[in-house]
Amino acid sequence: GFIADIADSMAMIKKYVFDRKELTLAELRDILDQNFEGQEHLRRKLLLDREKYGNNRELPDYFAKDIADFAVASIYGRPNAPVRGGKWTCGFHIARQRYTQAPFTATSPNGRLVGEELSANLSASAGQNREGATAAILSITKIDASNFTSDACLDLGLLPSAVKGEDGLEAMYGLLDVFMKRGGHALQFNVFDAD
Repeated sequence: GFIADIADSMAMIKKYVFDRKELTLAELRDILDQNFEGQEHLRRKLLLDREKYGNNRELPDYFAKDIADFAVASIYGRPNAPVRGGKWTCGFHIARQRYTQAPFTATSPNGRLVGEELSANLSASAGQNREGATAAILSITKIDASNFTSDACLDLGLLPSAVKGEDGLEAMYGLLDVFMKRGGHALQFNVFDAD
């Protein structure tokens, strides 16, 4: 799970270490080992960088697809209970684990500190979907959901004003239609506002 955090982290490493050469991999490792202590400027730069999965951006979406494909190739169909003849399947359903595993998951190159929540399901990292629902759908559907027999869910948060009345219902239907036509597996709408 936590595919968005991994994809975003890989994108930040590629961009700032290998492409821009703003720091070395060893320097980044040391900064991460210190949970960005004394490096808040760098952490904010990485956290606020718009090159993040869930926004229909080529680099992080490439990493997300590659990670999902690797997981499927490594796990799917392998024996899990030789006595019963069971086989492993693959899925990306992360519910409570995004909170319960956060304290045990190292600081990540996407700007996430130890203890901060991890990404859920196949959705963007917390606070990173900045380009809207359509961009999130375009990102997730680059991943082949037919490989997941358990779950490959996208969680979308929508404002009540966006889905109000007949026009809002039509907009929500349009999102669902695009998601399904692009091979999406599961889509969960959450409609709420700050109150």
